[in-house]
Amino acid sequence: MAVHTYTANMGTCNAFMLALYIRENGNGVKGTAWSEHPSGFYTQVMNFYQATNFREFFESNLFYYEEYTRRFRNELISQIGWEWFAQYGVNPGNARIYSTVSQSWWSLHGIIDGVSCVLIDRGGLEIGSIVAIVHEFAHRFDQIGGIWYDTNAEFRGWCIEAMNYDTVSSAYNTRAVAHEYVVRAYTVIYFEDTGNKTESDFWRRQEKEERGFVHIDEVIEMLREHDARSLSVH
Repeated sequence: MAVHTYTANMGTCNAFMLALYIRENGNGVKGTAWSEHPSGFYTQVMNFYQATNFREFFESNLFYYEEYTRRFRNELISQIGWEWFAQYGVNPGNARIYSTVSQSWWSLHGIIDGVSCVLIDRGGLEIGSIVAIVHEFAHRFDQIGGIWYDTNAEFRGWCIEAMNYDTVSSAYNTRAVAHEYVVRAYTVIYFEDTGNKTESDFWRRQEKEERGFVHIDEVIEMLREHDARSLSVH
């Protein structure tokens, strides 16, 4: 399991995916879609790092990042039940967890050349929580939510209903809600399957009572009946 620590608050999906591409390929971006992006995004990022003399800043504070990485490994990554993910085709040797050190709070999942990657962004030396990592890796099941949205009228109705809640409508469209329903249900299932009833009960209540995913129990039951280890859907 690779853990990489970064500094800047990337702030956008584009920045995250660009960083992952460079890290996983190691050949830069010249001649790729990144270098030809019409927004000039890559050039803007490179200009920022040069203008701020970021390399010098990073190297002068290396001790800080080393300590953060040590804590991230020992206090968080070592607690993840990777055997649970393995049954669904997530090879720990082919997974990456990236952590940024900034002042925002968010996480993001991406796949680069078949490598499943998660970005955890936490302020200071706050290392975050397992739930963010589990949630993001569970996005590999997005396709189940998408197909159920297209083929299961009752499930689609739950997704539309969720848009009545500000916590949902401010962040997602109805198809994205379908993905989130499956991802959040699998996050609860992870804690149930790994014997952490306190966490599973907490997140089940949170999704149902605080976050607008009021049919989370039904979705969990649907997933329990559905063998996702093949990543097929029905």
